[in-house]
Amino acid sequence: MFKSVITMKTMLLVLAIVATMIFGTANANIPFGVSGSDVSVSSYDIDSEANSIILQVQSHDPQGVLELTFERTFFDSILPEGDDEFLILMDGARLHYVETNTNSQSRTIKANLSSGDYEIEIFGSHLLGKTIKDNNMIQSQIKEQDTKLQVENELLSKQVNDLSVELADIKTENSVLESKNTELSKTIFNPDNLISETEEQAASLISETEEQAASLISETEEQAASLISETEEQTASITLIIEQKITAFAVWLQSLFQFKP
Repeated sequence: MFKSVITMKTMLLVLAIVATMIFGTANANIPFGVSGSDVSVSSYDIDSEANSIILQVQSHDPQGVLELTFERTFFDSILPEGDDEFLILMDGARLHYVETNTNSQSRTIKANLSSGDYEIEIFGSHLLGKTIKDNNMIQSQIKEQDTKLQVENELLSKQVNDLSVELADIKTENSVLESKNTELSKTIFNPDNLISETEEQAASLISETEEQAASLISETEEQAASLISETEEQTASITLIIEQKITAFAVWLQSLFQFKP
């Protein structure tokens, strides 16, 4: 009887080892339920010291869904007063999940994943019948670290958001400047605009030249009129002098012929 018990335990141990070896290459032998959409588990490992399960997961869609069902006899997270939440880390960061189904035999959890390859570690209090005494302390430390990381992430997110706003403002200013430069370039190099501008300049030059010519003509006419008037006055004066001299000469001649010795 004792030998039969030993043989049975040996067989169970061998089966567990074989199942674990097979599971490394075949998802069908995973000792917990895996479902969801566009997500696959390529391999898993067990950390017996931390009572955690480590999964290598591939999400093939930006809105992938990973759903896991654990038999309580295999893996669970409980406190003396009842069920406790699992602690899940994805690539070292806290992964939030929802528990979709809970009963006395199993628990089902679901998490959303974006596209990519991830390492997901799930912490519990019971694994393969083993209870970790320091599990609460480990989870507490991890949660504390996670809280610090969340605070740092929030600060980084705020900084990124501020930088994004500044970048958006800069892009807006650049867009306005580019638009103005484009309009200016079109104005400068548009043949119609060049012709119109040339015509305006020519019209302005012609108008200015006409005004200068009109002013010069008017000034010349005034000078000519003044010169003519002055010449006429001089001519009248000379004519008067000539007439006076002719009259005097005629009087002299007349007096000469009338002289009798």
